[in-house]
Amino acid sequence: MQNATEPPARRVLSVRVLLAHNTYQHAGGEDSVVANEHDLLIAAGHEVHLYTVSNEGIRSLSDKFAAFLHTPHNNRSRIDFAQEIDRFQPDIVHVHNTFPLLSPAIYSPCHERGIPVVQTLHNYRTVCANALLMRQGRICEKCVTGSKYWGVYHRCYRNSAVASLAVVRLQTRAVEQQTWHNRVDRFIALTRFARDKFIQAGLPADRIVIKPNFVPDPLRQGEYASHAPARLPPEKTRRGALYVGRLSEEKGVDILVRAWRSVDQIPLRIVGDGPQTEQLKALAPSNVAFVGRLNPDQVRAEMLSAAALIQPSICYEGFPATIAEAYSSGLPVIASDIGSLTELVEVNQTGILVKPGDVAALAVAVNKTFANADALQAMSRTARLTYEASYTAKNNLAALEGLYSELLSAAR
Repeated sequence: MQNATEPPARRVLSVRVLLAHNTYQHAGGEDSVVANEHDLLIAAGHEVHLYTVSNEGIRSLSDKFAAFLHTPHNNRSRIDFAQEIDRFQPDIVHVHNTFPLLSPAIYSPCHERGIPVVQTLHNYRTVCANALLMRQGRICEKCVTGSKYWGVYHRCYRNSAVASLAVVRLQTRAVEQQTWHNRVDRFIALTRFARDKFIQAGLPADRIVIKPNFVPDPLRQGEYASHAPARLPPEKTRRGALYVGRLSEEKGVDILVRAWRSVDQIPLRIVGDGPQTEQLKALAPSNVAFVGRLNPDQVRAEMLSAAALIQPSICYEGFPATIAEAYSSGLPVIASDIGSLTELVEVNQTGILVKPGDVAALAVAVNKTFANADALQAMSRTARLTYEASYTAKNNLAALEGLYSELLSAAR
C-alpha cells in the first residue's frame, strides 16, 4: 500500500485536473477541502477546472423524488460530465463528492476515455447510509460487512426508509457493477483508520492511499506573516478552551457542556451552530460562551487565542479540519479516544484522549491538563511541529502531485 503523503521522486509537470464536487445545501468541511486543493493546484502551475452541482435545488417533493430515482446512476449527469471532459480535456479527474446528483455515473465517461480517476473518501457514504457509521447515538457497523439494507430497516438516512433506500441502491449497484474496482483508479482515505474500514467494507485495498487534509498556515498570514521562522503567540496571551464545529449529536457537544459544569475556572468558547444550539445553551454554565458561526479568519483568531481545543465526538470522524487548524496554531487537542481521532492525537505530545461520551472523564482531563501549564506549553510546541511535518500546503501538494504522476505514468 502506497502512502500518498510520501513526496514524489520528481516534480510532476503541469497537469490538467478536472475536479468534480456535489455541494450540500449547507456548506461544510468538504467544501473547504475542495476549495483549498483547487487553489493549491492552481498556485503550483497546474490547469484546474472545478465542476460542481448543488443540492440547493432539492426542495420540493418532486425534486426529492427525482433525486431518489437518479441517486444510484444519474444518466443526465453522465452526459453532462462527458461533455465537460471533452471540453476541458483533462489528464486527471479528481472526484470529491458525487452524492446525490452527480452519482457514480460520472466515472463511466472517464473510463471510456482512458482518463485516470481519483476519488477522495471524505466520509463513509460508500459504506453507510448516513455516512457516519452511527445510529441512535452509538457506533454501528452492521453495514460494513453485513447487508447494506440494514440502512433501510433502521431508516439511517434522515430517518426515512425511502431516502435510505436511495442511498442503499447506490451502494449495492456500485458493488454489483464492480464500480469501485473498475472505474476508480485511486481512492484517497484521510487516515489509516478510515482506510481499514473501507477495506473491511470491500473496497480494493491496493487502490486506497492515505492523504490527510491540509489547512493554510495561520502564522504566515496577517500580522504574523513577517515572522520568520514562524512564531506562536506568547503563552501568556492564550486563555481557555475552544470548540469549533457543528452543534449536533454526533459531535458530542452536549457531553462537553455537561462536563463544563465541573470545570470552574476555565472559560469555554463554542464556535458554530446546529440543531442542538438552543438545547445546549439551556444546559451551559456561566463560563461557556456561544459565539455562533464565524468566518475562517475569525476562527483562526480564536485558535490563536485559546489554550486548548476540545473535540468530544462520539462518532467516527473522517479528518476534522479543526485538528489540523488547531495544530497549525499550536493548539493542543483534548479529544475522544475513538476512530481516527485516536491516531491524529498523540497522547501527552499533541493532546489528550478521553473515553467518548464520558462526562466525568472529560471534566477530569480538562482540569488536569489546564493545571499543568508546562505540559500544556510543551504540547503546544509539539502540535505546531506536527502541523509542519504533516498538514501543510507543501506536504499536500507533494502528495497530490506524486499520486497524479503515478497514475499518468501507468496510463501511458
